[in-house]
Amino acid sequence: MPPYLQTKPLCQNLYRNSFTYHCLQEDKTLQFDDEIQFPEQCERENARVLVHCMSGKSRSAAFVIAFLMKSRGWRLAQSFQWVKERRPKYNYLMVTS
Repeated sequence: MPPYLQTKPLCQNLYRNSFTYHCLQEDKTLQFDDEIQFPEQCERENARVLVHCMSGKSRSAAFVIAFLMKSRGWRLAQSFQWVKERRPKYNYLMVTS
């Protein structure tokens, strides 16, 4: 089953038979170093990860950008461009505001 990273805590996992879910912990402060272990493991296994937020608040794009900066040592602009090239129709105004 493909990995699925849910960035909205306490969200219903609708496709349990299709994905391996990992949901971020509900906390006002994201423990980012703990939470990136799942996508890092997927990367080591050459698995693709679907990162999703059902609230539409840019959590998924922000998480991927932060992950790229931390794991690959990229700068913000390079990470942002990488995500934008792969999801060109996403509303990036929410990420930058």
